[in-house]
Amino acid sequence: MSKIFEVVSYELNSDVTVEQAVEANKQSLAFAEDQSGFIKRTVVANDNGKWMDIVEWDDMASAEAASANFMADERNHALLAVIDQKSLKMQHLDVKASC
Repeated sequence: MSKIFEVVSYELNSDVTVEQAVEANKQSLAFAEDQSGFIKRTVVANDNGKWMDIVEWDDMASAEAASANFMADERNHALLAVIDQKSLKMQHLDVKASC
């Protein structure tokens, strides 16, 4: 099995500040760190309001298990509240090479 990168792209709701989004992501990180197979999470954004949450997992089973539990865990509720749900896109990518 190969490592998996989960890439979630989104925009913030119009009334949300960067500081609020960062704090919501910190709360959500606590959830990710408790998940089996979690390796690393990085959140990036550009000046045009596009955000990406990039999570590295040991395998697809770990990524899928975390996804299945994400909505129910209260540590993710603040993050869900700041995201424009219409803009949300998630994909899982297999690592093919690492340099």
